Amino acid sequence: MEATTSNSRVFLLCLLFLSLLFSHSSATVLCNLSDRKALLQIAKDLSITDWDPNTTPDCCAIWFGVDCNADGRVTSLSYNLYGTAVQDSQRLPASIGDLPFLQTLNIYGNLTGTIPDILANLTSLQSLQLASGLTGSIPYSLGRLKRLTYLDLSSNSFTGSIPPALGQLTSLSYLDLRGNELSGSIPESLGRLTGLDRLDLRDNRLTGPIPASFGSFKNPKLLLFLASNRLSGPVPRSLGQAKVNFLQLAGNQLTGDASFLF
Repeated sequence: MEATTSNSRVFLLCLLFLSLLFSHSSATVLCNLSDRKALLQIAKDLSITDWDPNTTPDCCAIWFGVDCNADGRVTSLSYNLYGTAVQDSQRLPASIGDLPFLQTLNIYGNLTGTIPDILANLTSLQSLQLASGLTGSIPYSLGRLKRLTYLDLSSNSFTGSIPPALGQLTSLSYLDLRGNELSGSIPESLGRLTGLDRLDLRDNRLTGPIPASFGSFKNPKLLLFLASNRLSGPVPRSLGQAKVNFLQLAGNQLTGDASFLF
């Protein structure tokens, strides 16, 4: 009788152990294989050494800077290259375009080269931050990223004009292009970005007038930075109709009376 009871207890304990093991394994999120392959290529291209597929095969587990959704698709990649032992500047790899579910892409520091056009295929992107060291022009194709709410390309060395296509990103609440070498006039199309909380174009080489379309800004929380450029001409009367929390115009070549702003 005692032996039967003991055997029953052992059997029940085994069932409990198997049940717990099964529930744990079924709850584990495994990284999608194609996303894992893309991340390994990104690691190779950016000389990232702390993603070890041998010790941690699941990239959704503890791969630094990587987040996934419930289906194991990579949705966020944030990595600071200043924190690595790599001294040489790295180019943004085209393999980033092989992460179709990416919503957040933040790569900081030690970069060189241009923004690859393939990033415009990441149509799920909501936040894009790339700094610093990038050169060339800001791609017009970024205007296809209609879900973007946050775009920060500050502290690089971008040249050329601001693409008017950025005015198509009407979901933006944050646009920061300061600290580049951008030239030409500010596109009137940026006046369509009426949901902005921050528009920062400081410390560039922008010329021409302040767009009259900026009078369309009606967000009382908006911080508008246009200082330290080469803007000229009178401040548009329409800007006096805008609702902004802060406006910075110093360090330009603006003329005329701007008392209507105050």
